[in-house]
Amino acid sequence: DTMEGIFDALKTTALVHKGGGGTGFSFGRLRPSGARVGSTDGVAGGPLSFMEIFDTTGRELMQGGVRVGANMGILPVHHPDILHFIDAKLDGKKFQNFNLSVAVTDEFMEKVKANENYNLINPKTKEVAGQLNAKEVFEKMVNNAWKNGDPGIIFIDEMNKYNPTPH
Repeated sequence: DTMEGIFDALKTTALVHKGGGGTGFSFGRLRPSGARVGSTDGVAGGPLSFMEIFDTTGRELMQGGVRVGANMGILPVHHPDILHFIDAKLDGKKFQNFNLSVAVTDEFMEKVKANENYNLINPKTKEVAGQLNAKEVFEKMVNNAWKNGDPGIIFIDEMNKYNPTPH
């Protein structure tokens, strides 16, 4: 969640794409759009603004000289910008070099079944930043995936449960 960290990752991404590889990122540690940035007394653009930079880099840098760079972008369902992320590819123009997936937890899926609200958590402050209805968010994901193939879903608790190298 720093300019240095984000642009170091962008440089590494460009080098991986140059060599013919693809890259994947969780943008969940980036503070939400509109959050205060103390070092500049400004406001954060949020994960999607930085994803646009990664997307542009992938488009401009031919992957292995053959095709544009491919990326996977993940955002946790508890991130305050999740609705914008879910709708990010609806216009058919943005994020053409990304497959997008929402990282959902077991707790979230239980709330979907129960048609309950769940908390949005600011990743910088760890404070509750609002609530959404889990079933409505899940239905939005499903409807958008039907319309254009994105977002996908990553069952993050299951991945972590069966991770053979958790450390």
